[in-house]
Amino acid sequence: MFCSSYATNYTLYNGHGIPSAQENSIMSRTHTLDPVGVPRRIRSLLLLTSLAVVASSCSSSLDNSGQTDPNDSATTVVASDVSLPLPAGVSGMRSVDLDSLYAIVTVTGLDPLIFRQSQPVEVSFRVARGNVFTANIRWFEELANEDDLLLAATTVRQVVTDSVNLNLESDGYTTEGTNFDRDSDGFSNLAERQAGTDPTGSDDSPNSIVDVRLNRVDPSQAPVIDGLYDDIYTTAAQFQDDRGEPLNIDNLMIDQGALRPDGETEFRWFGMHDDTFLYLYVLGENVAIANPVRDSTDIFRDDSIDIFIDGDNSKGANYDGVDDRHLLIPLLTDPDNLSGSNSTAFVMGPNSASLPPIEFATCLCTSEQHTWEIKLPLAGFGIVKDRPFGLEIQFNLDHDGGRRDVKWGWFHPSRVDEDVDNTFQMPSFMGTAVIR
Repeated sequence: MFCSSYATNYTLYNGHGIPSAQENSIMSRTHTLDPVGVPRRIRSLLLLTSLAVVASSCSSSLDNSGQTDPNDSATTVVASDVSLPLPAGVSGMRSVDLDSLYAIVTVTGLDPLIFRQSQPVEVSFRVARGNVFTANIRWFEELANEDDLLLAATTVRQVVTDSVNLNLESDGYTTEGTNFDRDSDGFSNLAERQAGTDPTGSDDSPNSIVDVRLNRVDPSQAPVIDGLYDDIYTTAAQFQDDRGEPLNIDNLMIDQGALRPDGETEFRWFGMHDDTFLYLYVLGENVAIANPVRDSTDIFRDDSIDIFIDGDNSKGANYDGVDDRHLLIPLLTDPDNLSGSNSTAFVMGPNSASLPPIEFATCLCTSEQHTWEIKLPLAGFGIVKDRPFGLEIQFNLDHDGGRRDVKWGWFHPSRVDEDVDNTFQMPSFMGTAVIR
């Protein structure tokens, strides 16, 4: 009997969508805003595998599991390279060797398949046209003395027709729930690995680690928000983290033409509070070597900063829509506006909860570096004295016009081989701060 078959590649891929960003130029320093997108750069782990689905018109050759009789000479083997993406945020973990990660893929009727970076796998099978193809994918971290740690999982279901592609985004995984929280402390295994805490012990969680403690200044001495450095910062602001390290923005996240190696910049931030407002001051590129001309519609493609705040320090795998916030502030609004009276605007990140009014200023004028000075209402961002909150500050840099060349982070881990940019999707990549 002649049996016609239709090959269907099972393709897992990692999309790199880059939503457009549109800003509102506003002349006053207290602003309203429009939501915009920022670029996605999520690393995928390419596992060279051959995994083919064959939709067959000969249902008589299939057993009850939907699999083809292995003795059927009409079986068609189709080989294709498959990209199985790491779950979003996995590539930026501080405390995990990527070589210790593996995925188990379970397809209906087949023995589980183990995918590792260094061990290519080839498999093919057939299902009757119209049947449902189901694949369960689970990512684990291999541990030496304990059961391996479940980090993320997803299930793909698709009716097999003459031709079908099954697509899996790296942010399409489930990472939270009781199965993903081994020590039952309310933080997922993945979130704890990202924070550098132990997911197997409840005494160690992201809330137990504070990276920086911000000092109080008397409200009568609070700085004027004009982009210029005030003496009160010298006497009251916090310039170091809890380990005694300066608050440098020097972790190289995106490198499309960096002028400095990872860990070697003069970019930094410092801050303080007055019980009502949080004051942040950011020092950017050196004026002498900078090209601050604004030439892009999207804020992140030109010199700008990202500020991330998680008011209750919950640091989930996704933005909660409550107090997980992200805003971007460009150095310039108008390409021709290079004076000390520069007007600017700010926009909300694509996943951020709504933002309260803020006050800020940027400056290219008298200092040796480009500056941002920001005044944030504590209550509006859900920040409470002596309670940890999530905080991260990042810097986008465009050296020569056109697309962004570099992105630097304070707390976000540096790139390794590939660009990484996770905080705008995952609050768990923020550091932890306390106002005291």
